[in-house]
Amino acid sequence: MSHVSPLPRLKESWIIENMVEAIQGSQKIFLVLSPDFVQSRWCLLEANLSVFPDYLERKPVIPIMLVPCFVLLNFSCLTYIDTSDVHFLDKVIIKVISTPNHEMKNATMVP
Repeated sequence: MSHVSPLPRLKESWIIENMVEAIQGSQKIFLVLSPDFVQSRWCLLEANLSVFPDYLERKPVIPIMLVPCFVLLNFSCLTYIDTSDVHFLDKVIIKVISTPNHEMKNATMVP
């Protein structure tokens, strides 16, 4: 009879380190807002790591409202792109993804 040992549980510190590394390696950060996002403590932690400049190097943060939801106070000042907007794809692809960071002076979060 073979015994398979359970996978080791990831420590929270490893998960946070992975989040930080992913954010640091990103050129732009998209926050896809939905009810599930704002109710998830992990998603909110990632959002906080992305938005607050004291923790990480600032990068453009582009909030996208996937599904209308209540946005917490610390994110209520962000301007988001609404997926119901008929120009959504143009705004994201042409204006955000293809624009170099140094040219994104009017982005939601730029240093």
